[in-house]
Amino acid sequence: MIQDEYDIVFVNNMSEKSFVTSDQPVINTYISDNMERPLNHDELELYYPLNPKLAMLLTKKAKYLNIENIQADNDDVLQYNKMLSGNAWHFVYGLNKEDVIEAVGA
Repeated sequence: MIQDEYDIVFVNNMSEKSFVTSDQPVINTYISDNMERPLNHDELELYYPLNPKLAMLLTKKAKYLNIENIQADNDDVLQYNKMLSGNAWHFVYGLNKEDVIEAVGA
């Protein structure tokens, strides 16, 4: 069953940046714009920002086994924000304008 394979890990934003969200707020972190091959069936890790300082990962990566919380620094937050904005349909939302502009690369 899925609950036996995947763990929920909360991502605590310890940076001065905020997590952004979009009109497609749940993304698979394995997906990137420059993928040259299809995903394998087991390449699934869902990321979902819950608020500007807390996000959730649904993952089965071994490095997160028995870990409930991780901390994200400025670089981590920017990486998650860029992944999320890259998978948005039309809109990216954020607590402040600077985080949204940085996430979309404008």
